Amino acid sequence: MEYFRCEIFLSGGPAPQSVLICNFYMKISYNWLKWYVPEIPNTEKLRDIFTYHLCEVEGVEKKGDDVIFDINIFPNRAHDLLSHRGVAQELASLLNIKFFDPTPTYKIPESKSTDFKVEIKSEKCRRYMGRVVRNIKIGSSPEWVVKHLESIGQRSINNMVDVTNIVMYDCGQPTHVFDLDKLHKMIIVREVKDEEEMTTLDNKELKLKSSNMVITDEKNILAIAGVKGGKIAEVDDNTKNIILEVANFDPVSVRKTAQVLNILTDSRKRFENDLSPELALYAMLELSALVLEMCPEAVFEEVVDVYPKKQEEKKLSFSAARVASILGVKVSMDEIKNILERYNFTYTEKDGAFEITIPSMRLDLVNEEDIAEEIGRVLGYDKIKPKITKINFIPCF
Repeated sequence: MEYFRCEIFLSGGPAPQSVLICNFYMKISYNWLKWYVPEIPNTEKLRDIFTYHLCEVEGVEKKGDDVIFDINIFPNRAHDLLSHRGVAQELASLLNIKFFDPTPTYKIPESKSTDFKVEIKSEKCRRYMGRVVRNIKIGSSPEWVVKHLESIGQRSINNMVDVTNIVMYDCGQPTHVFDLDKLHKMIIVREVKDEEEMTTLDNKELKLKSSNMVITDEKNILAIAGVKGGKIAEVDDNTKNIILEVANFDPVSVRKTAQVLNILTDSRKRFENDLSPELALYAMLELSALVLEMCPEAVFEEVVDVYPKKQEEKKLSFSAARVASILGVKVSMDEIKNILERYNFTYTEKDGAFEITIPSMRLDLVNEEDIAEEIGRVLGYDKIKPKITKINFIPCF
C-alpha cells in the first residue's frame, strides 16, 4: 500500500506564501531488498541508515519472516526511490557493498517478427514500447509473486496483472497489459478530442477533456496515459493474446489529467514525478522475462520501440572548494572521489575541479548545490557541526 501526504508551509519574504510539499510513502520489504543486496545490515541498523542518510522512516512492521519499512521519499528522489531496486542500489552505493544485478539471470524469450504498429501523435509521450505475446494462459501467480505483493499490502489478482505490479514496485516503471484480441489493429497515443468518454477498470464513467492524453486503437480509448487503464481491452480469464505496454509520459501532463479526473494511482504518482525514458528498456526486459516464467509456452514477437527524442546525456561541473563552502565542512578530494566511484559516476578531475556525467536515472542532479547535498548526505549530516552565524549588531542610520 502506498500513499502521499501534502503539507503546507509558509515561505519567507515580505509577503509569505504557502508552499505545497508532497511527501511520498512506500512500503519496502526487507527480504525483497535482500535479493539485491545480500550483505544488507540487520533491520535495526538499516532503520538508522535510512534516517541519517536517505529518508524518514514512518514505521517498521514485523510481517512473518519479513520486516516492512514504511519510508518517506521526498519529491526530488521520487523518480528513482519509489522502487525496491532503486532503494537497493542506493543502499549498496551508500554502504559500499555488493549489488546483485539479476538481469543476466533472466531467461530471454525468442522473438518472432511482428506487424504490430505504434503511432505517437502527442509530444507528451516521450517513449512507447509495445510487445505482442501470444498463447498465454491466465491463472494464479507463483507463491513468491503473491508473497512479494502481499508483503507490501498488495493483493494478487492474476498472473498477468501481478507481473505488471511486480515490475512497478521492483524497478519503479509502471507497465500495462492489454487483451490483443479486443483491439482494433494498432496502438495510438494521442490527446483527447472533445466530448470523448471512457469506462475505467473499476467501472467509473469518465468524460475526458481535450488536454488529456490517452492510449487508443483505431476505434476506442483503451487507457488514460500514465493514470488508469480502461475496460475495453481488459485482461480476463479468457485472454489468450496480449500486448505489453511500457511507456514514458510528460509528468506535467499526467499530473494535470489525474487532478482534473480526481484519480490517484501508484502509476500516476511515479509518472508525475518524472521517470527517465531509459528505464523503459529495463522494465520491458523484466516484464517479458516474468511473463515467460508464468507462461513457458508463450510466443513473443519483437518489441516495437518508438522513441522520438532520446534523453540527452548531461554533465555537471563543481569544485571541492565549492562543495565544502555549501556544506560548511571540509571535504577531502579522496572523500569526493570515493563517493563518485561508489555511485558509479563517470568523472574527470583537475586541480580540484570535477566534471561528472549524470546517470540517466538521477534526474535530481542539476547544479552544484545538488551534488553538495549528495556528498553531504552520503557523509552523514550528523557529522556537520552546527555553528551560530556571527552577526554585527552595529545599527545603521
